[in-house]
Amino acid sequence: MTAVPSSPAQTLEQDAAVYVVSYIVVAPKAAATAARLLRELAQAGRTDEGNQRFEILERIAPENQFVIVAIWNDLKAYEAGRIEQ
Repeated sequence: MTAVPSSPAQTLEQDAAVYVVSYIVVAPKAAATAARLLRELAQAGRTDEGNQRFEILERIAPENQFVIVAIWNDLKAYEAGRIEQ
């Protein structure tokens, strides 16, 4: 069994690109609101220095499941983007 690090800093080199994938499930009645808020988050994230990509994916069925995919130049940019969010 392999241990999964609790933070990217435990395994990443400082200058390596950082890939982040987050899965989000909301109440079905909140799906439209969540989609709007996640789109706003993505727009803001794309302007962060060091961000290469910030995408929001919405599952077709069920519609209350989302995925955030973000790519950062390095660990420093990732951590700065987390603070700004």
